[in-house]
Amino acid sequence: MKYLFELSKEHTSLPRSEIICCLKSEDVEFDIIEENSSILIVEIKKKKNYDSIFSRLSFTFFVDKFLFSCQTNIESIKKNAEAVKINLKGSIAIRYKNRSKNIDSQKVVKTLASVLTRDKKVNLINPKNEIRALITDYRLYVGLKLFEVDRGQYEKRKVQYRPFFSPISLHPKIARALVNISCLKKKPSFFRSFLWNRWDSN
Repeated sequence: MKYLFELSKEHTSLPRSEIICCLKSEDVEFDIIEENSSILIVEIKKKKNYDSIFSRLSFTFFVDKFLFSCQTNIESIKKNAEAVKINLKGSIAIRYKNRSKNIDSQKVVKTLASVLTRDKKVNLINPKNEIRALITDYRLYVGLKLFEVDRGQYEKRKVQYRPFFSPISLHPKIARALVNISCLKKKPSFFRSFLWNRWDSN
């Protein structure tokens, strides 16, 4: 299956490195299909629940099942949306993130909705399924949301909320990313487990 990682653009290389190191640390075999500053698409052949790996990430917003990507013109969007086969049970909603200053997101979403929500129950408040569209200057990326990274947890761990203060404290988001790119396993040896649990409690 192909996974679409929606990257934070807070750093040029850290989001990509963090994902790759997390996958490698758990011995996940994968191939990189496409990458740029907004997305990373990888193919993982072994079907498995990878939420425990996804939950480690700090510079990723969402992880989606990759459906398709195409040019941002309406004709191309409609053609690719018609070609994709999605078997979903329950209600559906389409969410989007527009990272382009030149593309009208409403036209894109309206086109996607006209095809992907056809004959399906739409629920914009609490949908069972969420189709995500990431709009960039050159391409549109569409996926079915699998996992949303809880980035708020890192804000709650900032230095001003701790019982002690250190002027050299890293932002928790960066600290987590540095742990991740060290390729530690989620359930490592006793010594590494001690270090991981020590980080996770801060």
